[in-house]
Amino acid sequence: MVSLHSKPESGSRTTTRKMSSSNDASASCSRRTRVWRNRSSSSASSLTMVAMMLMMMIMTMMAGQLVTPVHAMVNIHELDTDGPQSLEKGKELFAAGDYEDASMYYWRSVLLQEASNNAYSVQDAFGGFMQCYAVQDRTADGFIFIARESYQRGQKEMAQKYLEQALEIDPDHEGGLALQNYFGGSSSASARPGPEILTGDDAPKSRVANKFRPPAGTSQAEGLKDKTPEDLYEYGSTLFARKNYESCADIFELSCRRSGFQLGPSCTNAIYCRSMILDWGYNGTTFERDMKRLVEITEREVTMNRHEKGDGGFGWSRATSVHPHMMLGYPVPSMLKRYSAEASAYMDEMMARVTTGGKVEPLPDDLPFKTKESREMYAQEAAQPGYKIKIGFVGSGFNSKAVLFLSQDIFRFYDRSKIEMHVFSLGPADSELFIKAGMGGCDWRERVKGQVDHFHDIEDIKADHIKMARYIHDKGIHILVEWDGYARQGERAQGLLALHPA
Repeated sequence: MVSLHSKPESGSRTTTRKMSSSNDASASCSRRTRVWRNRSSSSASSLTMVAMMLMMMIMTMMAGQLVTPVHAMVNIHELDTDGPQSLEKGKELFAAGDYEDASMYYWRSVLLQEASNNAYSVQDAFGGFMQCYAVQDRTADGFIFIARESYQRGQKEMAQKYLEQALEIDPDHEGGLALQNYFGGSSSASARPGPEILTGDDAPKSRVANKFRPPAGTSQAEGLKDKTPEDLYEYGSTLFARKNYESCADIFELSCRRSGFQLGPSCTNAIYCRSMILDWGYNGTTFERDMKRLVEITEREVTMNRHEKGDGGFGWSRATSVHPHMMLGYPVPSMLKRYSAEASAYMDEMMARVTTGGKVEPLPDDLPFKTKESREMYAQEAAQPGYKIKIGFVGSGFNSKAVLFLSQDIFRFYDRSKIEMHVFSLGPADSELFIKAGMGGCDWRERVKGQVDHFHDIEDIKADHIKMARYIHDKGIHILVEWDGYARQGERAQGLLALHPA
């Protein structure tokens, strides 16, 4: 093992921290607070949709034209509960899981709301009615039922609105498509042309024009019928690159369903895009379904693609469909997050050995490093007087970047009597002109150098993950953290951690 203060390898520069205080560097760097505001137009539009439906329901009530569901009409008239009692009974049945009967009582409470002296709101009653469908993942059924009953009573505009909402959720819904054919396109709403499918870079960016999925029955929608799940995945990826998350969520979901939920990247990307726009269905009821889908797909891929090796190691035939960066934000079992990161690192390492001719070069015999042997050696070190845990951070972002701005104080407050801190920098320093003009003289990189025990500048070997692994392993690092996480693709230490340098 190389001594901590030995001469560094050729091509690398190691700075050993001077024991003097770094207060001067700290004083020169004044903190600047920035507030970032993130607005979601799609969330606002969802609220607008709900408000519109409630307003339609109230207006219909006032006109004395509320629709009574056919399947519950006799039962409703046989009931003797008043409005508030119907609402409470609906809640009771809903809690017991009897959603069909609960919807009957909720609908009765809608009918009797005006006669109940506003003891409760239409939103409470109608929301409960729709919730009975939503928890069964049948929200489209609820909208279509209302649309059918509305149309039978001559309320064509109201019927068309609910039908559009149903087909927005499920464009392949057989009942909805049949109802649309029955309407015959007679309503003004159904006769409106769908939004144009955008293909050019100069296409307008308004929400309506950017919406990819056209209304069912339009010529644009007909063009999607022959698309394979793979075709839809490619188009969804194009929309994702344009940051059109609402549209690509629809396309990925359609790809997923057409594949029989077997095309993992489409199924999981649909969930990620829905997360980006906070779209989890009526009252968020599809969120748990989405998380269940993630777990099922990842568990299936672990079984299919992860294999144990005779030496106690493991291998992967392909990465998981859920990227580990995305997986971090999901409330799923931690072991699945570990597997996702493990698969990504394993495949990254293999890709780093691909030559320009497409050949995968073999690993040297001593790699990856044997973690069991390393642990035994570190256990012996821990018994020695003055032992310190050696922690290393490796990344290309040790300069004026947002991550360093937010996290640089990590290096100020560690216990120097117990920890020996190393930084392995793969990126360049900021230019003096930028530090002076853009940072007001504050050099965060130099500030970090003054706070850690060893700062290793290894930018010149960042493209060689094998050489980096050997360099870090020779420093006897116990715990290694990838500073950039999954950012900086192409600049980060691709495949490094799969070689177990620490």
